[in-house]
Parts: sequence; C-alpha cells; structure tokens
Amino acid sequence: MRSPSNSSGYSFVKFAKALPGRLVPPGEQSLQGFQNFKGIKMHRVCHQARVIRRGFTLVELLVVVAIIAMLISLLLPAVQQAREAARRAQCQNNLKQIALAAFNFEETFGYLPPGYNAAGTEPSGNIISATGITGSRTGPFPHMLPFFDQGAVYNTINRNQIDPDVSTTTQTFWTNEATTRTAAFTRLPILICPSSTPNPYDSTLQVNTALITFRSTSGTAATFVANGTPVASTLGGQPARNLGRTSYAGVAGWAGFIEAPTLDKYKGVFFRRSKTKLRDITDGTTNTLLFGEVRGDWRNEILYQSSAWMGTNSMPMCFGTVANNYYAGSGQTLLYRFASAHPGMAMFALADGSVRPFSINMDQVILRQSLAGIGDADVVGEY
Repeated sequence: MRSPSNSSGYSFVKFAKALPGRLVPPGEQSLQGFQNFKGIKMHRVCHQARVIRRGFTLVELLVVVAIIAMLISLLLPAVQQAREAARRAQCQNNLKQIALAAFNFEETFGYLPPGYNAAGTEPSGNIISATGITGSRTGPFPHMLPFFDQGAVYNTINRNQIDPDVSTTTQTFWTNEATTRTAAFTRLPILICPSSTPNPYDSTLQVNTALITFRSTSGTAATFVANGTPVASTLGGQPARNLGRTSYAGVAGWAGFIEAPTLDKYKGVFFRRSKTKLRDITDGTTNTLLFGEVRGDWRNEILYQSSAWMGTNSMPMCFGTVANNYYAGSGQTLLYRFASAHPGMAMFALADGSVRPFSINMDQVILRQSLAGIGDADVVGEY
C-alpha cells in the first residue's frame, strides 16, 4: 500500500515531467511540480483580475461631450470660411470665363456683344422706334452662347431675336418667340455664382419671387434708371421659375447711353444697342468694368430672386453697390444694384480680363464714374 506522500509525489512527478524546462532529480520533482502548478494557477487568477474594467462615470462622459462640442464650435467657422473661399474662387473663375467669351466675340465680330437690344436712338443717331417695335430685350449673354460651348442652344434661337449687328428693327419681346423661349430654359452653370442663396433654381420659390426678365437702362435723359419686368407664372407651357438664371450682368456705365453730352462720356462697355470695341476703351482696360455680380431686388413689395440670362441686359452703376440688395421695408421702388452673396464685397471682371473683389464701402464716385465709363478720362488712383 502506497503512502499518501508517495501518491502525491507520484502525481507531482508525472506533472513535473509534463512541464517544459530543465530536468530535475527525482527527489526534487515533487516540490518542483507543486511550485509549477501553483504558479500556473496564480497566473490564471491574476489574469482574470486584470481583465476586469470599470466604465465611464457620468462626470467623465459630460467632460468628453463638452470637449467635443468645443472642438466643433472652433472648427465649424473655419470649415464655413474654407467653403466660402472655394465658392468665391469659383465665382471669380466664372467671371473670368465670361470676360474671355466676350473677348472671343469681339475677335469674331469686331466689337463686344450688344448690351441691350431695344428700340430707341442709337449712339450713331439712328432712331430705332416705331409702333409695335420694342426690340427683343435680350442682352449680351445670348450672343455669347457659342463662346460658352453652348452652340447647340444658340442654334435653336431665332436669329431675328439675337441679331449681333443689332440692325433689325422688327423684333418683338423674346418671350413671344417659341424657339427662343425654349432656349431660355437652358441652365448655364457658368452664369450662376455658387454662393447664391437661396438657390435660384429652388422649386419651392413662389412665381413672383423668382425672376426679372431684364435689367437695363432706358436710354433717355429723363428716365435713365434701371428697370425690369416680371413674367407670368408660365412661359410656353413651362413654369417661369425654371428659366435659366444668371448671377452676372454687363456694366452699362454710370447711367448707360442717355443722349446727354455731359453724361455720355460716362457710358460703359454695354449699353443699348452698343457695339463697343476694345480700342474704344480709352480709359484703359485695367480701369474699366466689364461684368459684375447681381442679385435680386425689392420692388413694389415683391421679392425678385434673380434674373433670366436670356433677358438680362447691362446695368448702370449710378445706384452703387450693396452686399445684399433684397430686403423688406427698404422703401425703395427700384433697387437694382450690383451685389453678391459674398460678405461685404462683389466681384467684377475688368476689360483686361482680370477679376477683382470690390468692397461695398469703397468710394462710390470712383466706382460709378471712373471705373464704369470707357472714356471719361478720369485719373484712377488706388482702389
């Protein structure tokens, strides 16, 4: 009969033999095996103790949430500024491409696109006016379509409506011609400032808050202010709000061509039935405005959100600039100004092809007379 010690020793010996490590004498196997077994058991206990973890306390959770909220509040304005900077850069590129298209038109036809096709007295003295003759009321953009890579759209427009030579005297308002109306619904991304808010193509806008068909100078000394006409809720069977829009317009000068010798020198590049050549810009192309940003206006208690590119004509600088020119309770009956959705400034393309931001706080005399006119001979300093 084996003793308990021998029985224990035998089991420890068997266990020790199974363990890796150095070989030990038989007398030490019992003690060595016991120690190894005890070490393994203690290791398991310690490991189980280490895997026990406690969760966050409520205070710790609130601190983490507060830190995250603080980081978001610091980063969000920076993200918004970065996005606006990107939109502003895209707007500058749009104006640069528009100016380039005007130059290509001038290279092809010998003069820049007409600013406003309507009846009245031309700069040459030729009188274009008769009963039933109103002109198409189209501006420079329809003439520039081929230079926007929109030749297919251009080819659908009735040539009588967009006579580049502005010599046709039997034109009617562009909305009266079916193919021209159809073309007018084409959306041209190059003519939309990405900062425009709300989106000019927002389908939720009311019809009477959607558009002005044209902006222009009337061309007479008595009434040289800009004017505009809203269209009906539908045009050619389509909702008028779907017309292609523009965020830009040509610069007509201080007040356009108004048949007044004292003010004629302040006429701009684009005015009624204009055929301006680059060489006519005697003030220098670096000091003459070509195109600028436009937005909406508050007139007769109706909010007009944007303009149709087919009928948007040139606009005078006599009203100056404003950052956001549509607002309720302004008391203005006509508030057509160059404006933008960019904070505190509006973009302009100059006759040398450059694009610059102009602060709404800049000297308005310089902006209206010295920069808007093509032959005023004013000396322009820093601006």
